[in-house]
Amino acid sequence: MIGMPFDVPVPRKVISTPPAVGCERWMLAVYAGLANKRLVEGLQARGVNAVGLSALDGGIARGPRKDTLRAIEDGKPKVLRGDYAGSIARIDTRLIDLLLDHGYLPVLTPPALSDAGEAINVDGDKLTLRLGLALRAHALVILSNTAGLLRDLNDPGSLVRQIDVSDPASVAAAMDAAGGRMKKKVQAGVDAVAAGIGRVIFADARVDQPVRRALAGEGTVVMASAPIGVEA
Repeated sequence: MIGMPFDVPVPRKVISTPPAVGCERWMLAVYAGLANKRLVEGLQARGVNAVGLSALDGGIARGPRKDTLRAIEDGKPKVLRGDYAGSIARIDTRLIDLLLDHGYLPVLTPPALSDAGEAINVDGDKLTLRLGLALRAHALVILSNTAGLLRDLNDPGSLVRQIDVSDPASVAAAMDAAGGRMKKKVQAGVDAVAAGIGRVIFADARVDQPVRRALAGEGTVVMASAPIGVEA
């Protein structure tokens, strides 16, 4: 389970700097601290024996730290050096498996571990995808503050009910409908199904029993009606 409560403040500009200052300290304090423990607290209050972890713990996710990072600031492209962002190259599920086998629910968040042993910021959706694949998950639920993928953010009735990964036209229409950060989420969902996860559901975190309702089909379901690359 990867995520954070919606009432945790997020800085508008996020650049991962060395641990003593800036956003890496914010990332460790908020993602791996406040946000993670609030989720654990909420689950424990509901009778779920949750354990809060970061992908740094036990080397769950490892990869290279990026030497440079390209960013847009004030409309101008910039190349940043000395950044503490990174990418995921390897997943080790042994700690996750150990906890699951003994009845615990891991609640996982970035950061991950660099090849040099540093904390690095990684994309949460990509971490979810890689972990789901490593655990051979049958379904992946991604919750947010919308009912799923909406063609019009102001119209709940514009919900895209299904994205068929085996149909290029369906994927293209979904990518056209997605805006901003949602494009990355849709692409991650498509990649997850193409890589072997049975289905991905984008659903509303604000409703009662959101996970149960998502697994029952509410929200946007990403699936494949035929083997990938084979026409139905």
